[in-house]
Amino acid sequence: VVPYSLLRVQGFSNRYLLPLLPLAILPDLDRFAWARRSGHSLLVGLALVLAIWLLTRHRPDGRRIAFISGFYFFSHLALDLGGEMAWLWPLDQTYYVVMPYLKLINLWPVFGIEFHTVAAVQQGIGTVLSAAGFGTLALLLTLWAVKHLRKR
Repeated sequence: VVPYSLLRVQGFSNRYLLPLLPLAILPDLDRFAWARRSGHSLLVGLALVLAIWLLTRHRPDGRRIAFISGFYFFSHLALDLGGEMAWLWPLDQTYYVVMPYLKLINLWPVFGIEFHTVAAVQQGIGTVLSAAGFGTLALLLTLWAVKHLRKR
C-alpha cells in the first residue's frame, strides 16, 4: 500500500501501478520456499528490473514500467529494514540485518546504521516494523529525486 500510495500521489497512472502491484509483495513469496533468502536479495531485484527493462525497452513507456517495477520491489526491501535478509543471495548465503537510527546528541541529530550478520533466521511475521519509518523516508526521497530529475 505504501509504495502504491507514494507513486499515486506523484501522479503515476493506475494504468501502470495496478498491473505491476504484485511486484511489491514478490519478495515475501520466498517464505514459502527458501526461508527469506531469494526474494529479499538486492541481486534478485536488480535482475528482475533488468529483465523487465529488456522486455519493455522498445516501448515508449518502457522506462516508466521498469522504474515502477523497481520501485515496488526495492520499496519492499526498504520497508523490511531491521529484519534478517540475505541481501546478496545467491552469491552469499549470509543473513544481514541493517538497522538505521536517528539519535539526538547534544541537540544535534546523528544518523547511523547498525549492521550485523545472523547465522540463522527464525521465520516470523511482522517483525520488521522498527525501521520501517526509515524505509518510508528513503522512498519519499527517491520520489522527490525522480520528480526533480523529470523536470529537466
